[in-house]
Amino acid sequence: MIRKLLHAELSRRPLLRLQFPPMLEMRYEADTRRARCWHIRLTIPLGLFYYVVFSLPDRWILPDLRWIPLACRLCLVTPIGLIAMWLCGLENAVLRERFISVGILVTALIPIGFMAASKAPLAPYTMLVVLLVSLFGNVTMRIRFRYACLFSAMTVAAVAALLLWRTDLNTGVAAMLAISALACVTFGVVANNQLERAERRSYLHQLLETVRVGELSIDKERYSALSLVDPLTGLANRRAFDRRLRELLHTHTAAGIPFALLLADVDHFKRYNDRYGHPAGDACLVRVADILRGATGRKQDLAARYGGEEFAILLTDCTALDAIRIAQAICDAVAAARIAHDNRDDGEDFVSVSIGVGATDQEGGIASPDDVVAAADVNLYAAKRQGRNRVNGGASSDATDPDDETSGPAGRPFSRP
Repeated sequence: MIRKLLHAELSRRPLLRLQFPPMLEMRYEADTRRARCWHIRLTIPLGLFYYVVFSLPDRWILPDLRWIPLACRLCLVTPIGLIAMWLCGLENAVLRERFISVGILVTALIPIGFMAASKAPLAPYTMLVVLLVSLFGNVTMRIRFRYACLFSAMTVAAVAALLLWRTDLNTGVAAMLAISALACVTFGVVANNQLERAERRSYLHQLLETVRVGELSIDKERYSALSLVDPLTGLANRRAFDRRLRELLHTHTAAGIPFALLLADVDHFKRYNDRYGHPAGDACLVRVADILRGATGRKQDLAARYGGEEFAILLTDCTALDAIRIAQAICDAVAAARIAHDNRDDGEDFVSVSIGVGATDQEGGIASPDDVVAAADVNLYAAKRQGRNRVNGGASSDATDPDDETSGPAGRPFSRP
């Protein structure tokens, strides 16, 4: 949405109406407020300095006005400038810009008033101050274009009224002043338009780049997340499994916290694909994955598709005995799902899994990721040799609780369906 709006604004070539649509205009004001206020606070003191300095030649150009020009510059224009600087601390951009525009207009009208009130022969030279104020407001201060147009039109109208009022002026002098004022104001308005247009287009390009980078970042995060997920089952993939296993060996082993690995293999899965087809085989893996996902209720545990019809479960803060019990529960749950499989050669007619357990507290210890996987893998193939649909935890299987009614001898299922 925002991208389309930005492209639409960049393709638009406004001549007079430079404002953005309301929501984008609000964002523009918010994003550029700090830079705008910094510019105002830098240029106002500069303008006030030269405006007050012009009171020095006033004593020779406007001798009949005496102290009035200096008083107007110090007691009227200077406070206006200070208030404009103070308004930058407020978030009301409209109030700030309108006040600055009115202040610039008042600053230009004051010399025009001096020229109208003074009868001194050099009074027309005061028009130079008016022209400089016009350039200062339109180009240096860069008041918003719509206000620049209004300010410039009122300045030209005030100069025209002054020249009509001063009938004592030579026709050539009056014409020169009128043309100079009109030309100066025109040049200032054109420059103001170009400066604000360039500033706004630069902002649009920056905002578009920000949006593009933000979307790219989101895409990268999404891609990174998807790169750790198995697309078929929705479980973690082998890459995520390897990363998590390294983390556990680094953190848990150093802290003496046990963890365990379960390797589960779907029994006679090749025969299942031969009998039912590969789409049905994929559906079977998805159902088994759902059962495994339900067995890892803790956030710190990880169920992953290890490869093909093999699955792996990393159980944190878990002993070998606890891991065997969890593995048996998974074995029983898969068998209880009664996924039809009538192409087995062992007399069963449902899908089952064999599980091997590897744990850091097993006899012999665990020193590397390969040790954990090797221990679970050895026990997995032992379970298959012993008849499948069972759990094998190696020596740990003999350490089951004698009071547990579901326990059985090593290499035998804890509860056959």
